[in-house]
Amino acid sequence: MISGRIQPRITRRHRTIVHKMYWALLSLLILAQHGEGCILLLNGWMPLGIPERAMLADVVATGYTDKTYKASRTRAGTYVAQFKLLSILKGGKIMSGMGKENSIHSHKHMQQLQQHHFYNISNFGDKTMCYADVHEGETYILFLTTFDGRLSAKYDDIFGAAVSYSRENERQVLAALGWKEWSSWSSCSSTCHGGVQVRERNCTSQARGCDGPAREERRCNIFKCHGLIDVTSRLLRPRSPYIMQSVDRPNAFILDATSSVHVPTIHVIPRGLPPDFSVVVTARAEPGNHGYLLSITELTGTVRLGIRLGETPIFEYTDHRGQPGDKSPKFPTNLVDGQWHQFAFSVRGETVSLYVDCALEFSRAFSRDQWSSIPINTVTSIGGVFGQLDPKTKFVGEIEQLLLVADPDVARQQCQPWQDGSTSLEASLPAAAVVNEQPQPLQTEPDDAGNGASELAKAQERRTRYEVTWSSWSPCSVSCDRGVETRTAFCKDNTVALEECLGHGKSSLEKRPCYREKCEKEVCNLKCVNGGRCVDNTCLCPPGFEGHRCQKALCSPPCQQGGKCVARNQCSCPPGTRLPDCKPICDGGCLNGGECVAPGMCKCSTQYTGDRCQTPVCRHGCANGGRCVGPNRCSCRNGYMGRQCQSPICFPDCQNGGSCVSPYTCQCKSGSEGKYCETFTCSSKCINGGTCTGPNTCSCPRGYTGNYCQTATCPRGCHNGGDCIAPSHCRCKNGFYGKSCEKKRCRYVQTSESYRRGYQRKYKQAYETKCGPWGWKTCTEVRTIYKTIYKTFFRPVYKCI
Repeated sequence: MISGRIQPRITRRHRTIVHKMYWALLSLLILAQHGEGCILLLNGWMPLGIPERAMLADVVATGYTDKTYKASRTRAGTYVAQFKLLSILKGGKIMSGMGKENSIHSHKHMQQLQQHHFYNISNFGDKTMCYADVHEGETYILFLTTFDGRLSAKYDDIFGAAVSYSRENERQVLAALGWKEWSSWSSCSSTCHGGVQVRERNCTSQARGCDGPAREERRCNIFKCHGLIDVTSRLLRPRSPYIMQSVDRPNAFILDATSSVHVPTIHVIPRGLPPDFSVVVTARAEPGNHGYLLSITELTGTVRLGIRLGETPIFEYTDHRGQPGDKSPKFPTNLVDGQWHQFAFSVRGETVSLYVDCALEFSRAFSRDQWSSIPINTVTSIGGVFGQLDPKTKFVGEIEQLLLVADPDVARQQCQPWQDGSTSLEASLPAAAVVNEQPQPLQTEPDDAGNGASELAKAQERRTRYEVTWSSWSPCSVSCDRGVETRTAFCKDNTVALEECLGHGKSSLEKRPCYREKCEKEVCNLKCVNGGRCVDNTCLCPPGFEGHRCQKALCSPPCQQGGKCVARNQCSCPPGTRLPDCKPICDGGCLNGGECVAPGMCKCSTQYTGDRCQTPVCRHGCANGGRCVGPNRCSCRNGYMGRQCQSPICFPDCQNGGSCVSPYTCQCKSGSEGKYCETFTCSSKCINGGTCTGPNTCSCPRGYTGNYCQTATCPRGCHNGGDCIAPSHCRCKNGFYGKSCEKKRCRYVQTSESYRRGYQRKYKQAYETKCGPWGWKTCTEVRTIYKTIYKTFFRPVYKCI
């Protein structure tokens, strides 16, 4: 049936056109709301890569966005953001040159800000205006420049002043600057009272050099030695054949899924842990591992204290009320990336804080009792949880340091940047931080009308100008012909920076030409070659040549492998080497970081061998038929495990102290037997219904005791010399009876019993005393006294015989 209204046919082409019109209109609306928009958004713009931006920026840093002042913008729509700078990747000298004039704070407040490296950085804004937009709580890699002594976002590319931080993005920046990645921090030179750690990196750009240091130092283990509980030394020195010491770090131990160690907590912390404490760790976990590095567990299986690693490590804690238990705090920081990390937990009141690699990462609140503490009637474990066999709960990696300290402040003293001679962040930052309490954006570009600078720039124009004086002109640079004279500017006020006296962008050095008499031609007996010039009968050679006639060419870098320099920076290379510097050629290249040191000869690292460094090395070999498949990594035959395949596998585990001596074969201790030593034996048979429950240990029924349940027990005891001959049954001596022989059979006879009674009798007693008016006479007087008199009586009594 045909309707009277025509229905239009909408094709895919129509929908595509409508879709494009919709997004075009939407973009125009967005641009209309922000004035002049970022037109590049509609032109198929492609951003510059991170390496290109790193090369163009004056300063490259990683920073955590603490605050953004988006409500206070310049006329161009930009705002200031406050960052906590974490590291300086480029421009350390620029940062160290930013001085005290950038600060408007009190001295005390500035010290607090400097300690945390907070900086205000200007020129961020909306992306619709072609600016980089940053958000609070995020970490970025920042591409910066300086303006008037302050940091500002640098736009060699739209949006290009900031990218989200990641290890890969940081690696790209360092590679562009010519750096390889930093090595891990070395072991601390002291376990307490302060030591030193170092790390190094290599510069791959030998021609232009690299910005920044090739070696860094920092202080470590700054806390006092008193009161430390070194868990690694008490549990891992080596207690088990499954635990091996690391080759690269002699103080570290290697743990795998079979290496967990359990001991009674009283042997580790005899007095227990108080409510507030620190756990200090240096470890490297295998990527993706989610095992327990440390646990303190009740015999019932409840984890009272546990550190479980992973992409979001958990600080497990359970007090006597069961709090917080499964609600223990998690921390969003990856500690299982295969790298060495120093991290520490500080527990204070109802807050636990995590420090990672010298920096406070997160603080979390958790509910627990005010007087909560870790009891000593528990089991302390490294590498797992007592009673749990699940491989997912096992720590796999290396551990170098594990301390328990009854002081929550020790966690932040595990490491800190070195203060003397270091080029780490503290050393590269200025003496005063550049943070404003009420920051004003540092934008100085023309406003929308194109006629004027920002308010800050205008204020700077109004600043008082200081008087500049110049030195005398220097002597002419030549003694004949045309030369150059120079002079240098000085600020009369020595307390003011020279740039501020001169004005931004003006040079402090002036030059002018000078003219002397025309030089006379000298007679030279030497014939200088390769462009050399004869002066005073001596050849002055141009760069790249030397010799008394400039006849010897120089090559930089020098020719290797016996090659000869035949022209400036040109080598004649022997067979087996390549231009330009005659480096040797190894067919197929040297693998796994090997270096070609002669034609067809590779120099391998200690972890590989072979003509092309293709074969991994296992220093301790692979036992029991294992095969070396990686540096110090063995692939084991079925039935074996461990770093060197040295450990046979028994599943289930050998019980009751038995040892796994070969695949799935247990050697039982005396007192147990069975395939897995699961059955106990008693040398003498348990009697009276007893059962053997341990090595030569009987479990007796009620009413019996003894090694073999041979002794009956009478809970009430047998009195008056009775003997217990059956459970709760006594055999009494003659004359006694009752269940406990407490009663006596009697025949009563009458007898007499004496007793005494006492009474008082009055007596007269004469005595002498002084008398008379002056007491010079002696008189005799009488007084009454009482004496107790005792008398014996007898009474009849009856006795049991």
